[in-house]
Amino acid sequence: MLALIDQLKLKDRVYLENHRSDVGILLHECDVFVLPSLSEARPRSIIEAMCMGRPVISTRVGGIPTLVEDQVTGLLVPPADPQLLASALDRLAGSTDLRRSLGKSGLERAQAMFQPELTAARYVALYRELITSGSLPRS
Repeated sequence: MLALIDQLKLKDRVYLENHRSDVGILLHECDVFVLPSLSEARPRSIIEAMCMGRPVISTRVGGIPTLVEDQVTGLLVPPADPQLLASALDRLAGSTDLRRSLGKSGLERAQAMFQPELTAARYVALYRELITSGSLPRS
């Protein structure tokens, strides 16, 4: 990947990152968040991007479609399809209005569904329901 970035003279525009502790700063500086995964569960990185109001481009794998609503909070493409990924990037690069709209919708979704307090309350409600229904094994 590094050789291709160098060959295409994109070193000043493409950055490959691993785990970072300053995610908020990085997301604040970007226009679009892209996660072209082949396999994922429920990536926190997408939730973080949505919390920062960034439009998301990702793939239709694992739990990603439960986070990103295609054409509403981001754009979803099939996995391992670089041409459709590039088309989605071109689409967002060419439209400030679309970036703003998807980012705003993503932020609203994150605020409504992905706040830690709300997630904790949903777990408590689920556990209570399971306990009262007798669905949990008793020790």
